[in-house]
Amino acid sequence: LVRHGFVYKNEWSIQNRVYLENDTVYGIYDQLNIDSNFTRDQFQLARINNSGGYFLKSRFFSAEALIQHGYWRFQNLARNRDTNEVEFQGNVGFNLGNLRLTNQLSVNLAGALGEWKNTLNAVLRLKSWDHSVNFSTGQALPSPFQREYFANNHSWKTQNLSTQGVTSLNYKFQNKSRFDFSGQVGWKQLNNTYFLIDSAWRNDT
Repeated sequence: LVRHGFVYKNEWSIQNRVYLENDTVYGIYDQLNIDSNFTRDQFQLARINNSGGYFLKSRFFSAEALIQHGYWRFQNLARNRDTNEVEFQGNVGFNLGNLRLTNQLSVNLAGALGEWKNTLNAVLRLKSWDHSVNFSTGQALPSPFQREYFANNHSWKTQNLSTQGVTSLNYKFQNKSRFDFSGQVGWKQLNNTYFLIDSAWRNDT
């Protein structure tokens, strides 16, 4: 028996951060933008995502294809930026007894061209052991915080944005016998990554 139909998902989040410092700020930092004795830095990042599509699901298999519209707004000391983004999402899963496989793919279609991510998970559950493997790879633009920010003692505006690559592989095991123990090992590769150097985000190091 295969179930199918339309699917709708939504997500909303707000991240707000405030940094306070009351000191002889002018004698501590090289850069001074607002006040020489008191610092109140602040930013807020709000996001909302709505996606819709179609799904198939059976005892051994599941799949869904969705189009997502996302909107984010970055507010930083009365400086405001926002962006609309559209992406395709495809998710599949296989249930093979003790083995569970899932794959999640997202590709940006507008608003953040060049961004994509693919994540593969495998979980094997045995009588006394659990094994899991996670492989993830993708490209992503710098975060809104990295693109432009203004504060009392720091400020930057990143020009000519390019994607950053991240590829990772992780393995985890757990023994569920009388003497329960677990362990994990991982590997990660970064490509074209931005680093903050002298109040500027650079990826040419």
